[in-house]
Amino acid sequence: MVDFAQHLSRIRASTLSKFGLSNVSSWIEQNLFLEGKRFSFHNHEFQRRILDDTSPVSMAVKVAQIGMSTISYAHALACCSIMDHWGYGYVFPSSGDAQKACATRINPMIAESPEIKRLVNPDLDNTELKQIGSSFLYFRGTKSDTAGLSISLDFLTVDEYDRCDFDTAAQYVSRLQHKDTKMRRLFSTPTLANYGIMKESQTAKRWRQVATCACCSHKWLPDYFSDVKIPDYSNSLREITKQNIKDLNWTQAQWICPKCGKDPKFHDTTLEWVCENPEDNYQANCWFISPVTAHAILTPSYLVNVSTQFNRYSEFMNQSLGIPAEEEGEAILPSDIQRAYVQAELSDSSLHVMGADIGQLCHIVIGRMTHGGQFIVVHRERVPLANFEERRRQLCSAYRVRVSVHDTQPETHLIQRITDYDPNAYGAIFTTSKSAGMFTVVNKEEDPEEGKLNMRRLNVGRTAALDALLAVVKANSLIIQRQSDLDDLYEQQMLSLKRTQVFDKQGELYYTWVKTDGEDHFHFATLYCYLATHLLGTVNSPGAIAAGLPLVSTFKNRT
Repeated sequence: MVDFAQHLSRIRASTLSKFGLSNVSSWIEQNLFLEGKRFSFHNHEFQRRILDDTSPVSMAVKVAQIGMSTISYAHALACCSIMDHWGYGYVFPSSGDAQKACATRINPMIAESPEIKRLVNPDLDNTELKQIGSSFLYFRGTKSDTAGLSISLDFLTVDEYDRCDFDTAAQYVSRLQHKDTKMRRLFSTPTLANYGIMKESQTAKRWRQVATCACCSHKWLPDYFSDVKIPDYSNSLREITKQNIKDLNWTQAQWICPKCGKDPKFHDTTLEWVCENPEDNYQANCWFISPVTAHAILTPSYLVNVSTQFNRYSEFMNQSLGIPAEEEGEAILPSDIQRAYVQAELSDSSLHVMGADIGQLCHIVIGRMTHGGQFIVVHRERVPLANFEERRRQLCSAYRVRVSVHDTQPETHLIQRITDYDPNAYGAIFTTSKSAGMFTVVNKEEDPEEGKLNMRRLNVGRTAALDALLAVVKANSLIIQRQSDLDDLYEQQMLSLKRTQVFDKQGELYYTWVKTDGEDHFHFATLYCYLATHLLGTVNSPGAIAAGLPLVSTFKNRT
């Protein structure tokens, strides 16, 4: 007599053997149920190619609210159902995000999908870990330094990468190294150029959807700003606001072919993935999901209307267009630096201050603050660490430097020695204080505690201080004497730091400054010089300095 349970098990095993990582989308289509219905790729056909990508690293730069999280959850459940003895790590920006997504999105998927529900071990089914068949699905956040320990993974997915802690996300990658697959999937709405998912995409084959016009067969890469048209409106789409949209026929907005001027009639059959860098020998793929990719969901009229709903236009570009962007008023731009350069000799007999970023190659900025509030940079220089102390003495003499602020790390002993013999020299240490001020002054103690750093120093609120320097730049109050040998490098380093939002360990968003591309030494040397200008005139009584200047009033900040 045939054991019916064994018979069913053999049938299921035979069915599962038809599926693998290259056709996960087919398994999902057959076995996943959502809101009482079998899952469908209708209006989301682009998701198949991304789901079935078997490259070692697959990324997606995406617009928001187009179902990418849903299919990523489905991918995790499908892989654990199909593959034997697998470890699948699904990583969110914070553990709170992980628990919420598991409870409100993933658990309902399992409850509605009989085959997945059958495979889940009820004794190992919580918001951190699920056993599905012989495989394990882990849910983690990136705000804990130990979150990635003690797990072994075959596959790693990182959700909303730009909002994650990159160092912790990298720890999870190390959990793949002893496995044969070593596969990763990253996806995120972009924030800044050369940062997060956009930086990762630079070392991948980049795929974008090219459209073919149904009317004239013209092939091109559609762009919202140039190819979406509103009847009887010829101004820039950027000029549409909550106040003036009522005067426009925005509900009739449509995509227009740049060649024939007609509706190109986008359809999944008229869109094709094209690699923009096929000659690059990268193993990773990066898929750029634009409003055209999700044309059935993100209609032109929807995009025009929603563009007026964001407080920051850059957020619209990030979330709805999938484009990295930053607010001009919250970023140092190339035009800001170019406007600050002057050819004239700016040094004079006035007292000056110095800021120095310390490393194997030290970066020095010398300047002063005028009575009118102009921050004038008169000299910039790079000096090898071995020559720094002597060169510092020479510059202090040549420019009548009265106050100097230096990066305390990594050469703490050097800065300690300088502050010991120069009563107007300070070390600078960034703190995690949430005070609204730029800095506080800490004097050297007579009887310091053993092992305690004891030097004259500034405890600097990093975000507050960088915001204050940004305000000086945007007010056109920064003036820099040209030095042809350093001007290009200085501009590059002043542009490397960008102001953005990140999550803290409690899952709350706050503003901070992040390094994007290249070095930022001159930016910090300029910051230290700027801080030193606020000490000039109080050097005889440094304890009188309170918390520095308030934060820029137009920003919400946390240190």
